[in-house]
Amino acid sequence: MNAKIKSTAFAVAVAGLFAAQSAAADTLAFGGFSNGYVSATISSATPLLNPRGVSAGGFSMINTTPNPNVTFQAWCIDIFGWLASSTVYTKVSGASFYPTSPTKVADLEKLATRHLGEVTGNATNSGAFQLAVWEIANETSGPYSLGSGNFKATSTTAAAITTANNWLSALNSATTNTAQVLSVWKETNYPTQDLAVFAPIPEPETYAMMLAGLGLIGFVARRRKQEQDYA
Repeated sequence: MNAKIKSTAFAVAVAGLFAAQSAAADTLAFGGFSNGYVSATISSATPLLNPRGVSAGGFSMINTTPNPNVTFQAWCIDIFGWLASSTVYTKVSGASFYPTSPTKVADLEKLATRHLGEVTGNATNSGAFQLAVWEIANETSGPYSLGSGNFKATSTTAAAITTANNWLSALNSATTNTAQVLSVWKETNYPTQDLAVFAPIPEPETYAMMLAGLGLIGFVARRRKQEQDYA
């Protein structure tokens, strides 16, 4: 009985690891652009943001505390702050970060599901992905388009604008997200840029393998207990 309780508790703990979001505060440092960037000019009508020159591309972020030298790719979702070289962040779910805007969460996940894989080693696509993230995060009126609405962007790399608009216009061409889930590193010290991160969603067979493994662990634990009882 004791072994069965232990194996059940272990199963619950592992399931919790899949479901839980980190609530601890971590220090993140900027490590450069992970796949290059494009120069762009962005603006917003509400809240007012006068045209501002920016570099658009995915960030290489380094988790320096408590996980030294753990590097991951992140995307800016806050156009009103500047990225600090090092600051304290707390990781939350996309749903927690956007409690009243589930559409933003779904659309960011759709964007990543379809196009995040096209970013690696391509500065134009990296810039396009960042511009599309900004459009989804900051648009408040009308369909997604970098040329109209509340949020606008232009770039000296015309292909980045074209690619971003093409991706945005086709977000609803498929309805199932199978590859990515959104979390947000939310700064906790002073106004800087909040960061979106995406991770694979486990496929159904992954859960099946996990449950099979947990069953095997429970079987081994029971077998050992029986051997002890008969010894």
